[in-house]
Amino acid sequence: PDDVVAQRRQHSIQARAAAKAALVHQPVNERRVTLEGADGDALHGVVAGTQSETALVLVPALGGTSDMAELCGIARRAASQNIASIRYDQRGTGQSSGSASLMEPDGEVRDCGVVVRWARAHLKAKRVYVVGVSFGAAVAAAAAGRCEGVDGFVCISYPTDYLWFLTLPHAAGRWRGYADVAKPKLFVWGTRDQYAARHGALRWYATLPPPKDVVLFEGLDPKRGHVFHTVSLVAALSERVVAWVL
Repeated sequence: PDDVVAQRRQHSIQARAAAKAALVHQPVNERRVTLEGADGDALHGVVAGTQSETALVLVPALGGTSDMAELCGIARRAASQNIASIRYDQRGTGQSSGSASLMEPDGEVRDCGVVVRWARAHLKAKRVYVVGVSFGAAVAAAAAGRCEGVDGFVCISYPTDYLWFLTLPHAAGRWRGYADVAKPKLFVWGTRDQYAARHGALRWYATLPPPKDVVLFEGLDPKRGHVFHTVSLVAALSERVVAWVL
């Protein structure tokens, strides 16, 4: 019934807001920066931690920003392990200027390369891993293929199913090829993701070159199974991602 669907969606929204609020109030050394993107756009970023040999570049989902619960959680967990990170608003979202590419995220991928180079220069990182969520996961994978400065990547809720490709039909073929990169890679999915059906996602994952790892989570948001929407899920995700990087 519509009332049940609406109620579940509202509970998911409330839980996600609670997760963000809990993470925002955890003490961590953060500062805001502005970078010039690949096409001259101003990219708003948040740096957590200080200089470190390993750094993370955290890429939000489509329409998401640097305050996504998943990214905040990973940044704080990484900082506790002396790993610095920079998370940023993609072009055309949040406090970043410009407009999103959507059909072919070439601009976003080149922006990600800019942020990777910034992390190496300003965080003094010898290794840089790119971590993306949903649309941001495709950007992370593509950046790993195009940018020599990326040592590995993590794809959270990487879209692989027909429902996502119906949303962006012209990009479907290219998106499936982005992760075909012989660099260390970790894929994280929910077991009931509408944008990445479990069996189809794992069949596609099996075609990718090593080195690679995969982790499946139960209990993601009840509407789509695509979002880490509670404090406990974000904490578990953050722990797994940072442990893999280490």
